[in-house]
Parts: sequence; C-alpha cells; structure tokens
Amino acid sequence: MTNMVVISGHLTADPEIRTTQSGVTVASLRLAVRRKFSKDKDTADFFNVEAWRGNAEFAGKYFHKGKPIEIEGHLETRPWTDKNGSKHEGVRIVAERLSFSLGDKPREDQQANRPSPDVPAAEEFDPFAGDVPEDLNW
Repeated sequence: MTNMVVISGHLTADPEIRTTQSGVTVASLRLAVRRKFSKDKDTADFFNVEAWRGNAEFAGKYFHKGKPIEIEGHLETRPWTDKNGSKHEGVRIVAERLSFSLGDKPREDQQANRPSPDVPAAEEFDPFAGDVPEDLNW
C-alpha cells in the first residue's frame, strides 16, 4: 500500500516557520488548489501542509503568499479534542519535496543561490553520450 500525494497550487499566506523545543525547524503552509466544480465553473480546495527541517527552511526562503508550488509528500491524520471535549480528526500533507511550479522563478535577490553559468543545464546532459562498452548486451 502507498500513501503518496503530489499536488500543486498557490500559497494562501507566507509559510509560518517555527522551531520545536528540540531545535527542529518546521513550516506550516496553506495551499489553494483549483478544481473543476462544473462544466463552466472552477472552485478551490485548501490543504494544510507541514514541512520539516531542510524543507521548512527552503519553504521559508523561497516561497511566499501567492507563489505557485508543487509538493510531494504523504497524508497524515491527527486526532484532536476541542475545548468542549468533542473529538475530531484532521488531515494534513507532510511534504517530502517542495519545488517551483513550471515557469516560476526565484526572485532576483535569490539569484545568488543559483548554480554558476559554467555548470551544465539539465537539458545539456546526455546520459548516452560517450562510448558504450562492446560487451554490453542490450
């Protein structure tokens, strides 16, 4: 069985970054995701996302309200009891990977963190370039 989520949308607020008592960084994000409501109308669903450690720091540094984001992670349920003693259960996405949506770029002040121009771009890499050993039976 698999518990895996891949979702993309826009942040409804800046990530809320905090540190646990044991010194671990955690970020809370709220994600709006467009969904077809009817033939001519869209609606949005809203999801709570939690990112830990490096993912939390990455979210705080690069993502802000309104920014598109893609998240890979898993669902987690959390039971809770309200002040009246009623029991509830919430579902959240725990992010394992955060990435920029296609076409989104970091702000200019974040350009310094990008690789230098002499680093080949992904599309320049050819895994099949070079000699293939003759004893390789494909």
